[in-house]
Amino acid sequence: MSKVFCRFILLFLLFVPVAVLHAGQLPASLEQYQTQTANLLTGEEDEHVRKYLSECLEASRHLNGIEAEDVRVTTAFQALVAARLAAAGGLTAETSGAPGIRTEQRLYTTHVQPYLKNEYISLVRLQDQLLQRKYFRNETAKNANFIEGAVNSYWSLTRADHTDLKNVAADPHLGVSPWEAVFRLEPTLAVHHGGQFAVMGSAGLSYAFFPDVRHNGTSAVFNETFWSKWLQKSGGRLGVGAGQVENKTRFLAGAGVQIASAGLWGIYEPERRTFMFGISAADLSKLKKVVSWLE
Repeated sequence: MSKVFCRFILLFLLFVPVAVLHAGQLPASLEQYQTQTANLLTGEEDEHVRKYLSECLEASRHLNGIEAEDVRVTTAFQALVAARLAAAGGLTAETSGAPGIRTEQRLYTTHVQPYLKNEYISLVRLQDQLLQRKYFRNETAKNANFIEGAVNSYWSLTRADHTDLKNVAADPHLGVSPWEAVFRLEPTLAVHHGGQFAVMGSAGLSYAFFPDVRHNGTSAVFNETFWSKWLQKSGGRLGVGAGQVENKTRFLAGAGVQIASAGLWGIYEPERRTFMFGISAADLSKLKKVVSWLE
Protein backbone atom coordinates (compact mmCIF):
# COMPACT_ATOMS: atom_id res chain seq x y z
CA MET A 1 0.00 0.00 0.00
CA SER A 2 2.85 2.35 0.82
CA LYS A 3 4.38 1.83 -2.64
CA VAL A 4 1.07 2.71 -4.29
CA PHE A 5 0.80 5.81 -2.12
CA CYS A 6 4.36 6.92 -2.95
CA ARG A 7 3.70 6.46 -6.66
CA PHE A 8 0.50 8.50 -6.38
CA ILE A 9 2.36 11.34 -4.63
CA LEU A 10 5.11 11.30 -7.28
CA LEU A 11 2.57 11.46 -10.11
CA PHE A 12 0.71 14.23 -8.29
CA LEU A 13 3.88 16.29 -7.93
CA LEU A 14 4.80 15.80 -11.58
CA PHE A 15 1.39 16.38 -13.14
CA VAL A 16 -0.42 18.99 -11.02
CA PRO A 17 0.49 22.54 -12.12
CA VAL A 18 2.07 24.79 -9.51
CA ALA A 19 0.21 28.08 -9.37
CA VAL A 20 2.84 29.97 -7.36
CA LEU A 21 5.23 29.94 -10.33
CA HIS A 22 2.73 32.02 -12.28
CA ALA A 23 2.99 34.89 -9.82
CA GLY A 24 5.71 37.52 -9.66
CA GLN A 25 8.30 37.74 -6.92
CA LEU A 26 6.25 39.95 -4.59
CA PRO A 27 3.27 37.53 -4.40
CA ALA A 28 5.68 34.61 -3.95
CA SER A 29 7.51 36.36 -1.09
CA LEU A 30 4.21 37.39 0.48
CA GLU A 31 2.96 33.81 0.36
CA GLN A 32 6.06 32.59 2.20
CA TYR A 33 5.57 35.23 4.91
CA GLN A 34 1.87 34.48 5.31
CA THR A 35 2.32 30.70 5.41
CA GLN A 36 5.07 30.79 8.01
CA THR A 37 3.32 33.43 10.13
CA ALA A 38 0.10 31.39 10.06
CA ASN A 39 2.10 28.39 11.31
CA LEU A 40 3.45 30.52 14.17
CA LEU A 41 -0.07 31.61 15.06
CA THR A 42 -1.31 28.02 15.14
CA GLY A 43 1.33 26.96 17.66
CA GLU A 44 1.26 30.10 19.86
CA GLU A 45 -0.43 29.94 23.28
CA ASP A 46 0.15 33.46 24.65
CA GLU A 47 -2.95 35.54 23.90
CA HIS A 48 -1.02 38.82 23.54
CA VAL A 49 1.37 37.27 21.03
CA ARG A 50 -1.50 35.60 19.20
CA LYS A 51 -3.25 38.96 18.87
CA TYR A 52 -0.11 40.56 17.44
CA LEU A 53 0.49 37.72 14.95
CA SER A 54 -3.15 37.75 13.88
CA GLU A 55 -3.09 41.52 13.26
CA CYS A 56 0.19 41.31 11.31
CA LEU A 57 -1.19 38.48 9.20
CA GLU A 58 -4.32 40.50 8.50
CA ALA A 59 -2.20 43.56 7.65
CA SER A 60 -0.23 41.58 5.08
CA ARG A 61 -3.44 40.90 3.18
CA HIS A 62 -3.34 44.47 1.89
CA LEU A 63 -0.80 43.10 -0.60
CA ASN A 64 -2.86 40.12 -1.73
CA GLY A 65 -3.15 39.92 -5.51
CA ILE A 66 -0.74 42.80 -6.11
CA GLU A 67 2.32 42.46 -8.35
CA ALA A 68 5.40 44.67 -8.08
CA GLU A 69 4.37 46.74 -11.13
CA ASP A 70 0.82 47.31 -9.84
CA VAL A 71 -0.05 51.00 -9.36
CA ARG A 72 -1.70 50.06 -6.03
CA VAL A 73 1.53 48.78 -4.50
CA THR A 74 2.53 52.07 -2.77
CA THR A 75 -0.89 52.53 -1.13
CA ALA A 76 -0.97 48.87 -0.10
CA PHE A 77 2.43 49.11 1.59
CA GLN A 78 1.41 52.29 3.41
CA ALA A 79 -1.65 50.50 4.80
CA LEU A 80 0.48 47.48 5.73
CA VAL A 81 3.05 49.56 7.64
CA ALA A 82 0.34 51.52 9.47
CA ALA A 83 -1.42 48.32 10.54
CA ARG A 84 1.84 46.77 11.76
CA LEU A 85 2.65 49.86 13.82
CA ALA A 86 -0.79 49.65 15.40
CA ALA A 87 -0.24 45.97 16.19
CA ALA A 88 3.17 46.70 17.74
CA GLY A 89 1.60 49.45 19.85
CA GLY A 90 -0.38 46.79 21.70
CA LEU A 91 2.72 44.92 22.86
CA THR A 92 4.09 45.20 26.38
CA ALA A 93 7.71 45.10 27.53
CA GLU A 94 7.19 41.45 28.50
CA THR A 95 5.67 40.31 25.21
CA SER A 96 7.75 42.34 22.74
CA GLY A 97 10.70 39.97 23.13
CA ALA A 98 8.67 36.73 22.92
CA PRO A 99 10.04 34.08 20.50
CA GLY A 100 6.92 34.28 18.33
CA ILE A 101 7.27 38.06 17.98
CA ARG A 102 10.96 37.86 17.11
CA THR A 103 10.33 35.12 14.53
CA GLU A 104 7.53 37.09 12.85
CA GLN A 105 9.71 40.19 12.66
CA ARG A 106 12.51 38.15 11.08
CA LEU A 107 10.05 36.75 8.51
CA TYR A 108 8.80 40.25 7.72
CA THR A 109 12.35 41.60 7.37
CA THR A 110 13.31 38.74 5.05
CA HIS A 111 10.25 38.41 2.82
CA VAL A 112 8.36 41.72 2.82
CA GLN A 113 10.38 44.69 4.07
CA PRO A 114 12.87 44.79 1.15
CA TYR A 115 10.02 45.74 -1.20
CA LEU A 116 9.61 49.02 0.70
CA LYS A 117 12.82 50.27 -0.93
CA ASN A 118 12.10 52.05 -4.20
CA GLU A 119 15.25 50.80 -5.91
CA TYR A 120 14.50 47.24 -4.80
CA ILE A 121 10.95 47.11 -6.10
CA SER A 122 11.99 48.86 -9.33
CA LEU A 123 14.50 46.09 -9.92
CA VAL A 124 11.93 43.40 -9.11
CA ARG A 125 9.54 44.93 -11.65
CA LEU A 126 12.18 44.57 -14.36
CA GLN A 127 13.10 41.06 -13.23
CA ASP A 128 9.46 39.98 -13.34
CA GLN A 129 9.35 40.85 -17.04
CA LEU A 130 12.19 38.43 -17.73
CA LEU A 131 10.68 35.80 -15.43
CA GLN A 132 7.48 36.02 -17.47
CA ARG A 133 9.50 35.13 -20.56
CA LYS A 134 11.33 32.36 -18.76
CA TYR A 135 8.37 30.58 -17.19
CA PHE A 136 5.02 31.71 -18.58
CA ARG A 137 5.19 32.88 -22.18
CA ASN A 138 6.60 29.59 -23.50
CA GLU A 139 4.47 26.52 -24.12
CA THR A 140 6.65 24.45 -21.77
CA ALA A 141 5.02 26.34 -18.88
CA LYS A 142 1.86 24.27 -19.41
CA ASN A 143 3.59 21.28 -17.81
CA ALA A 144 5.21 23.04 -14.82
CA ASN A 145 4.78 21.06 -11.58
CA PHE A 146 5.48 21.09 -7.84
CA ILE A 147 8.90 19.42 -8.09
CA GLU A 148 10.12 22.02 -10.58
CA GLY A 149 8.62 24.79 -8.46
CA ALA A 150 10.52 23.65 -5.38
CA VAL A 151 13.87 23.15 -7.15
CA ASN A 152 13.72 26.39 -9.12
CA SER A 153 12.73 28.33 -6.00
CA TYR A 154 15.60 27.11 -3.81
CA TRP A 155 18.47 26.29 -6.20
CA SER A 156 20.64 29.38 -6.61
CA LEU A 157 21.49 28.46 -10.23
CA THR A 158 17.85 28.99 -11.24
CA ARG A 159 16.78 31.86 -8.95
CA ALA A 160 16.61 35.58 -9.55
CA ASP A 161 19.15 37.51 -7.50
CA HIS A 162 18.72 40.96 -5.98
CA THR A 163 21.03 40.81 -2.98
CA ASP A 164 23.48 43.40 -4.37
CA LEU A 165 21.51 46.00 -6.29
CA LYS A 166 24.54 47.56 -8.01
CA ASN A 167 25.86 44.25 -9.32
CA VAL A 168 22.42 43.06 -10.38
CA ALA A 169 21.66 46.31 -12.21
CA ALA A 170 24.87 45.87 -14.19
CA ASP A 171 24.09 42.25 -15.09
CA PRO A 172 22.86 41.75 -18.69
CA HIS A 173 20.00 39.57 -17.39
CA LEU A 174 19.20 41.83 -14.39
CA GLY A 175 20.14 39.02 -12.04
CA VAL A 176 17.56 36.60 -13.49
CA SER A 177 19.14 33.23 -14.10
CA PRO A 178 18.34 31.88 -17.58
CA TRP A 179 18.64 28.31 -16.24
CA GLU A 180 15.61 26.23 -15.29
CA ALA A 181 15.46 22.75 -13.75
CA VAL A 182 13.09 20.42 -15.59
CA PHE A 183 11.39 17.32 -14.14
CA ARG A 184 8.67 15.97 -16.40
CA LEU A 185 6.63 12.96 -17.41
CA GLU A 186 6.60 13.50 -21.16
CA PRO A 187 4.30 11.68 -23.58
CA THR A 188 6.66 10.81 -26.41
CA LEU A 189 6.35 9.49 -29.92
CA ALA A 190 9.01 6.81 -30.48
CA VAL A 191 9.70 6.11 -34.16
CA HIS A 192 10.05 2.36 -34.80
CA HIS A 193 8.24 0.98 -37.84
CA GLY A 194 5.82 3.85 -37.43
CA GLY A 195 4.92 5.96 -34.43
CA GLN A 196 4.89 4.13 -31.08
CA PHE A 197 3.51 5.83 -27.97
CA ALA A 198 5.82 6.09 -24.94
CA VAL A 199 6.08 8.00 -21.67
CA MET A 200 9.49 9.26 -20.56
CA GLY A 201 10.25 10.46 -17.05
CA SER A 202 12.90 13.10 -17.64
CA ALA A 203 15.21 15.34 -15.65
CA GLY A 204 17.46 18.06 -16.99
CA LEU A 205 18.27 21.74 -17.42
CA SER A 206 16.96 24.23 -19.94
CA TYR A 207 18.34 27.64 -20.88
CA ALA A 208 16.06 30.59 -21.70
CA PHE A 209 17.36 32.96 -24.36
CA PHE A 210 16.59 36.48 -23.14
CA PRO A 211 16.50 39.57 -25.36
CA ASP A 212 19.17 42.22 -25.04
CA VAL A 213 18.18 44.46 -22.12
CA ARG A 214 18.81 48.20 -21.98
CA HIS A 215 17.66 49.82 -18.76
CA ASN A 216 18.11 52.95 -16.68
CA GLY A 217 17.15 51.46 -13.33
CA THR A 218 13.40 52.10 -13.52
CA SER A 219 12.45 51.11 -17.07
CA ALA A 220 13.85 48.78 -19.68
CA VAL A 221 13.82 48.21 -23.43
CA PHE A 222 13.98 44.61 -24.65
CA ASN A 223 15.62 44.16 -28.04
CA GLU A 224 14.77 40.75 -29.47
CA THR A 225 17.55 38.60 -30.85
CA PHE A 226 17.20 35.66 -33.23
CA TRP A 227 17.55 33.26 -30.30
CA SER A 228 15.07 35.01 -27.99
CA LYS A 229 12.43 35.34 -30.71
CA TRP A 230 12.62 31.95 -32.42
CA LEU A 231 14.42 29.42 -30.22
CA GLN A 232 13.36 30.81 -26.82
CA LYS A 233 14.55 27.76 -24.83
CA SER A 234 16.98 24.91 -25.24
CA GLY A 235 18.57 22.33 -22.99
CA GLY A 236 19.38 18.70 -22.33
CA ARG A 237 17.74 15.94 -20.35
CA LEU A 238 18.02 12.28 -19.42
CA GLY A 239 15.07 9.98 -19.00
CA VAL A 240 13.69 6.51 -18.41
CA GLY A 241 10.24 5.31 -19.28
CA ALA A 242 8.05 2.73 -20.96
CA GLY A 243 6.51 2.41 -24.36
CA GLN A 244 4.37 0.22 -26.57
CA VAL A 245 6.76 -1.34 -29.08
CA GLU A 246 5.23 -3.98 -31.36
CA ASN A 247 2.24 -4.25 -29.00
CA LYS A 248 4.41 -4.98 -25.96
CA THR A 249 5.24 -2.67 -23.05
CA ARG A 250 9.00 -2.28 -22.92
CA PHE A 251 11.46 -0.40 -20.71
CA LEU A 252 13.12 2.56 -22.41
CA ALA A 253 16.07 4.82 -21.59
CA GLY A 254 17.21 7.88 -23.45
CA ALA A 255 18.78 11.29 -23.72
CA GLY A 256 17.08 14.28 -25.23
CA VAL A 257 17.54 17.86 -26.39
CA GLN A 258 14.91 20.58 -25.94
CA ILE A 259 14.35 22.95 -28.85
CA ALA A 260 11.72 25.59 -28.05
CA SER A 261 8.72 23.58 -26.78
CA ALA A 262 9.71 20.31 -28.49
CA GLY A 263 12.01 17.56 -27.31
CA LEU A 264 14.12 15.35 -29.58
CA TRP A 265 15.14 12.02 -28.07
CA GLY A 266 17.56 9.22 -28.72
CA ILE A 267 15.85 6.21 -27.11
CA TYR A 268 17.33 2.81 -26.33
CA GLU A 269 15.22 -0.31 -25.76
CA PRO A 270 17.48 -2.76 -23.83
CA GLU A 271 15.46 -5.95 -24.29
CA ARG A 272 16.05 -6.06 -28.03
CA ARG A 273 19.00 -3.65 -28.05
CA THR A 274 17.16 -1.31 -30.35
CA PHE A 275 17.75 2.41 -30.85
CA MET A 276 14.84 4.70 -31.73
CA PHE A 277 14.23 8.36 -32.43
CA GLY A 278 11.65 10.12 -30.23
CA ILE A 279 9.69 13.37 -30.26
CA SER A 280 7.96 15.00 -27.29
CA ALA A 281 6.16 18.35 -27.06
CA ALA A 282 4.78 20.64 -24.38
CA ASP A 283 1.69 21.18 -26.54
CA LEU A 284 0.63 17.56 -26.97
CA SER A 285 -1.89 18.39 -29.70
CA LYS A 286 1.04 18.91 -32.05
CA LEU A 287 1.96 15.22 -31.76
CA LYS A 288 -1.28 14.29 -33.53
CA LYS A 289 0.03 15.78 -36.78
CA VAL A 290 3.35 13.98 -36.41
CA VAL A 291 1.62 10.65 -35.86
CA SER A 292 -0.33 11.05 -39.11
CA TRP A 293 2.93 11.66 -41.00
CA LEU A 294 4.66 8.57 -39.61
CA GLU A 295 1.85 6.02 -39.79
